[in-house]
Amino acid sequence: MESGVQVSTTSAFVIELPEGSLAIHDLSLGSPPPDAPVVLAVHGITANGLSWRRVADEIGHRHGAGAVRVLASDLRGRGDSRSAPAPYGLGVHVDDLVSVATAFAATPVLVGHSMGAFISALAAGRHRGRFSGVVLVDGGLAFPVPDDLDVDAALQSSSARPSTGCRCASPTRRHTSTSGGRADDEPRETELGRRCALAAMAQCDERADGAVALLVR
Repeated sequence: MESGVQVSTTSAFVIELPEGSLAIHDLSLGSPPPDAPVVLAVHGITANGLSWRRVADEIGHRHGAGAVRVLASDLRGRGDSRSAPAPYGLGVHVDDLVSVATAFAATPVLVGHSMGAFISALAAGRHRGRFSGVVLVDGGLAFPVPDDLDVDAALQSSSARPSTGCRCASPTRRHTSTSGGRADDEPRETELGRRCALAAMAQCDERADGAVALLVR
């Protein structure tokens, strides 16, 4: 973080539920007008809405402060939405995204990472007229399975193999871990953030009917 820059971790908006609430971070640069296109970002299983700040900043830098409203909710049971009760399945998360879109009277572009990509894909499939597009980052679409594949045997074989140190990049900066991990993934993740921003803006600019899936890797 740059010296002297203050970053708020408090959500900007809250949707009250019968029990608990859903929190939404407004990561937009500047003050978007009411008719500005909206990006609704959906985080992965271990993250929260603030993980999209780099992507939001990139959108603002490329298209000007206030050009796009970037919203990122904390999924039910996580972050500032931790008071929202179970169940926490994908279908419930989809319903929550619809509630956010309704609250802002918007047809946003969904941008989902990892588990958030699967939620976004499901939301786009169930509510095609509710979202103007979808960007999927490292998730959302399953690989086709050959008809003759024994899924149980494949999973058992995969889980029995020793770890090769595979790492996944998220749309935010990776910090050095206390266990001696390295912070050498930042260039890769910076580029990922830029590609997410470009894909999101392509969806906003085109305003295509229905949901169009873009895979960002």
